[in-house]
Amino acid sequence: MKTNIPPFPKPVLIWDGECEFCAFWVIFWKEKLGSAIEYRTFQDAAQDFPDINKREFLVASHFIETDGSIYKGARSAYRSLY
Repeated sequence: MKTNIPPFPKPVLIWDGECEFCAFWVIFWKEKLGSAIEYRTFQDAAQDFPDINKREFLVASHFIETDGSIYKGARSAYRSLY
């Protein structure tokens, strides 16, 4: 799956800003990866990716590569680390 609006110049991890579990893991990612990726809540990022249904963001985190490739849920976490 790909978005027609890929992030530039680095990949983005989109997560639920109201989820404490997600917030914990975002802190972990930031410690491991620093600024190699962009971290955004879906509440902030959803409007920038209109071709992704907002309901999808409610269900799982999303990791979007610079080429537009989308990884969701556990795959988003795994892909962001590699």
